[in-house]
Amino acid sequence: MLIIVAVLFLVALIYYNNQLRKETLNYDFNGKVESVIYSDKGEPTVLIKGKEFNLPVNFWNFSHKIEIGDSLVKKKDSMQVILIKSQTAAVIKFH
Repeated sequence: MLIIVAVLFLVALIYYNNQLRKETLNYDFNGKVESVIYSDKGEPTVLIKGKEFNLPVNFWNFSHKIEIGDSLVKKKDSMQVILIKSQTAAVIKFH
């Protein structure tokens, strides 16, 4: 019985991860961060041009580097996110 539960859990986990990846692949943004809220896990939710984007730690580890005023760029069908810091113009790429 325990093996069946473990297999079902694993299947559900894989399904959830695939759905999350499909959703984030569709993200397409290029603009200044208007607001950023970090979850307890360190997962940022950002507002760019009035639209909210949840950036899962499953795919990127931003380490609380995103701040209001920074610019973020992500193209549809790419998992690369480019962070341009507002204070220094430093460019940081996350894959």
